[in-house]
Amino acid sequence: MARNEIFEAVKAGSLYFLSVFGAGFLFGCIRVPFLVPLLGRRYAELLEIPFMYLAVRKGSEFVVRTFGLQEKIGVRLIMGFTGLTLLLGAEQILGMMLFGRSSIFEDRDPVSGTAYFAMLGVCALMPLIRLQAMRESTG
Repeated sequence: MARNEIFEAVKAGSLYFLSVFGAGFLFGCIRVPFLVPLLGRRYAELLEIPFMYLAVRKGSEFVVRTFGLQEKIGVRLIMGFTGLTLLLGAEQILGMMLFGRSSIFEDRDPVSGTAYFAMLGVCALMPLIRLQAMRESTG
């Protein structure tokens, strides 16, 4: 893989992070003050998961199209894992600043926390998943 491909994948991953983080921040602004008091933390977080899935999928598709990323597994993985790394860092910093958490693993509901971490995995792999789906639809 050429250096410019790696650089483009990292830039794409940074934009991917911004799109996913922005959506999560927006959904969190709705979830925390409105849904948590009404449904409880677990159900409010679980209700958010399908919306985050759509945001991750659409964000991935938009960024891949915007950057014209090559159909290479390595490029797609670099994009996804760059986005994930930045997302985890932002979550850690915000968790410390806003909620006094020392770790993103701290104080998680066992059910919705598991769904959250599964979505992080989906986020990292979505650029590759969409590549496979695109190949299947054209093949």
